[in-house]
Amino acid sequence: MNLVLVSDIFGNTAALKVFAEKLNAQSIVDPYGGVDMAFNCEQQAYGYFSQHIGLDEYVAILQKAIKPLAGNTILIGFSVGASAIIQVLTSGAPLGQQLLGKQVDDEVNLTIGDVKHSYDVVEIL
Repeated sequence: MNLVLVSDIFGNTAALKVFAEKLNAQSIVDPYGGVDMAFNCEQQAYGYFSQHIGLDEYVAILQKAIKPLAGNTILIGFSVGASAIIQVLTSGAPLGQQLLGKQVDDEVNLTIGDVKHSYDVVEIL
């Protein structure tokens, strides 16, 4: 089984790395390619994410990161990471259908922490 953490706008921080180790996660997906951006505050992180990445690009980063994974996969997303997961799962793309179909048995359990980018999607889940 693959356990993948999908970060928030702060990216791959030292705290997230410690958390991933405690959970025995196989990988962390973040918007900045694994670089700790060392943002000083949420405003700075949000501004950089909005200007240089955005949700659509983060979804593409997530898709690329999880595409090669084999077997059961658990995705745990934080804030915009959760939004990216929802976009992948509900996009109708083959990868989303694979994660919703073949890699789970009879049900899909989602814990949603940030749905402000996906209000219309939540109702169909």
